[in-house]
Amino acid sequence: MRRKKDIAVLKAMGARDRMIRGIFLKQGALIALSGALIGLILGYLLVLAQDTFGLVSLGISSAIVDAYPVRIVLTDFIWISLAVISITLLASWRPAIIAAQVDTVREL
Repeated sequence: MRRKKDIAVLKAMGARDRMIRGIFLKQGALIALSGALIGLILGYLLVLAQDTFGLVSLGISSAIVDAYPVRIVLTDFIWISLAVISITLLASWRPAIIAAQVDTVREL
């Protein structure tokens, strides 16, 4: 909503509603991809650190395994990526539609 004047200027310059929706959706996709990538890298590093150093212990001295066991599964990374990207794109769809409906005359 704070970008209403910017959107109005784009419309005054000839941008159509479809183009403005596309801008907002592309921005949402960029946020989704960068967030998913950063989250997956951090998650991988955390699992690797737990597997190597045993950061979280079970707290049982007589156990066969001292630290909480972890395993890296490629399909988990794929499903998590798809979920994060889908949710972010769905969340950016409504603001993109609202942005395309800005009235140029009223905002300028």
